[in-house]
Amino acid sequence: METGNRELLKVNPKSKVSPEKLDEVWLDLQEYYYEGTNKQSFQKFKRSLKKIIQLENEIISCKAALHMVELGSDEGYEVLQYFKIKATEPDKIKSAIFRKETKLDFAKTAADRKSKKADSHEASTFYKMLASVERSLNRQLNTTEVNLERWVAYLDDIRQKREAEAQVAAKSKGKRRTAKN
Repeated sequence: METGNRELLKVNPKSKVSPEKLDEVWLDLQEYYYEGTNKQSFQKFKRSLKKIIQLENEIISCKAALHMVELGSDEGYEVLQYFKIKATEPDKIKSAIFRKETKLDFAKTAADRKSKKADSHEASTFYKMLASVERSLNRQLNTTEVNLERWVAYLDDIRQKREAEAQVAAKSKGKRRTAKN
């Protein structure tokens, strides 16, 4: 998270792994982490990813519809209208598709910016969080031995413990009020 270097995900640093595969692994790790520790951030992440995928699918569909129009099929116009492209001339259709591609580029840039900002924030607060986890566990952790699954389990356990303590405190507070009345 500190460096943003996906190459660090490789088991063997000398092996050749495609950037797409490294990105896929990174997204899987982020999903696992945020789903287990910060559900609100995970929901934002999913909404952003969903928007990007929908735009990509829309562009592919519009390009296919344009190709149908160029081949003389009127069905292509129906698809274009479904995606709110009312133009009938190929140049205007291409222009409308280009606007959708620009919208996709903006969405990807915004998602990437948010992801880098979140990664940077996570990296900078990790050591504070580590100290808090160690305090809650009453022991020091050897971070080289803690994998992601164990880390998420620690955080979830601490969250559950705090929720249980809060419920006990609320019940005892309610009993004190009743006793005073």
